[in-house]
Amino acid sequence: MVSRAAQFLVRFFEGDPYDKTEYPRCTPRLDRPFPVIKHAEGIYLYDEDGRRYIDGSGGSSVVTTIGHGVSEVAQAMYDQAQAFSFYPAHAFSNEKFLELCDLVVSLAPGELKDNSRVWVTCTGTDATDDAVRLARQYWVESGKPSKYQIIGRWQGFHGNTISAAGFSGITGRRSTFQPMYVDMPHIPPAFCYRCPYEQTYPACNLLCARALETMIRQQGRKMWRPSSPNRLWGLRWLRTCPGGLFSVYS
Repeated sequence: MVSRAAQFLVRFFEGDPYDKTEYPRCTPRLDRPFPVIKHAEGIYLYDEDGRRYIDGSGGSSVVTTIGHGVSEVAQAMYDQAQAFSFYPAHAFSNEKFLELCDLVVSLAPGELKDNSRVWVTCTGTDATDDAVRLARQYWVESGKPSKYQIIGRWQGFHGNTISAAGFSGITGRRSTFQPMYVDMPHIPPAFCYRCPYEQTYPACNLLCARALETMIRQQGRKMWRPSSPNRLWGLRWLRTCPGGLFSVYS
């Protein structure tokens, strides 16, 4: 007997219309309507028909891990809007912005604690773009303009703009816009559960880590790579990566 979950997956990937009596309107296909959300509370979203959904994606997309409807957040937004809602950041600063930067610096790990600088962006994609710009400008100012390339991992995610998606490695998202990317080298992911080398740790001798060294040697001195992981996916992977991987990278 085929389960309801299996039936849903078949309908989803084959593109058959949903039976609205069985399946909610929650597909990313643009030829189908999305649920219209009226309000939210805690972990739940409520649509116009009164149906309740667990918000399983908001935490990674728009940082709502503390839940919806937190009164302290709404009050802080109101207070700030009463003071001012926008300022030209290229010409001014403000007290709350500086307090946030000081807080981030105070929470930084190791030698960076109270000894670092903060660059604030609106999204993770912006952060990726700015990090690449900063690294590129550093090498240009240091007299080494040949260093311009970035190594990414296949299936890694760094953002949705043309530049950030070019650094990323999610093949399904890259196919449509491939001709527009400034393409960069990619290596397989370090993923023991589905090892791209069909090996098993520790007999694999950490091929996934050594692939990075191989790519750097192949590209030569023009190569450089950002040190940031693939955001939340990277943090999850770090919990399960082989124990010897850090010693190889260090």
